[in-house]
Amino acid sequence: MQAQDLINLAAFDARVLAAGDSLEPAESADCLTKLNQLISLWDTEYLNIFCVQEAVYAVTGSRASPYAPYAIGQGAGADFVAPRPVSIRAANIISSGFTFALEILTVAQWARIIEKSVVGDPPEGLYYDGNYPNGSLYLNPWPASNGMLELFTWEQLGQFGEPPGGLTTTFDMPPGYAEALEWNLAISIAEMFGRPVTQSLLNKAAAAKASIRANNAPPGPGNAEVVQASGTAVPIPPDAGNAMTR
Repeated sequence: MQAQDLINLAAFDARVLAAGDSLEPAESADCLTKLNQLISLWDTEYLNIFCVQEAVYAVTGSRASPYAPYAIGQGAGADFVAPRPVSIRAANIISSGFTFALEILTVAQWARIIEKSVVGDPPEGLYYDGNYPNGSLYLNPWPASNGMLELFTWEQLGQFGEPPGGLTTTFDMPPGYAEALEWNLAISIAEMFGRPVTQSLLNKAAAAKASIRANNAPPGPGNAEVVQASGTAVPIPPDAGNAMTR
């Protein structure tokens, strides 16, 4: 399926298009912008993320001067060239054949560290500042010897390119995602074209999104990550699947 196909389906759902009709190029471009905005928003919500990506990066001993963060992203000057993480879920330092778990520090914990240029092995904590276009990674203490930093990050859905090329971009997503994007995009398209957003459309969009979120929900008591993401405890059915990979 191409982005244009998804847009056409959403426009039909929104009753902007009738059977056999087509959008004007400028209208398709505006709809693509709405689609990319929707994907960008979904990338900030934990339960919309279908997997956690594991990657390993080389770190240099005694880097602190007094302390220079590692930049991760696809902007200029990135130390680790990769999609900028929305969130880091876990991290390890691998050195001399051993793996040491890092505590993911909150901004409050990082702020309480008085001496941020200490060097020593092994590092115990990692603070991630999600700057844009490159995020910043701080270690505490900074490693005294070379090693590898293992990160487990949210895997983003990925946006389509700018029009007109982005309209012909093909995509392959896990089951349920195309339908969820279609119905939720239809709401934005309806509003953009001044069409009424029906209760039926709202229900279908909510149900499709809830389906992928239930499939991505982590199992286990407490649902800690669900609470962290939404601020509210959400009961997870005992048979809910877990689409996250590690």
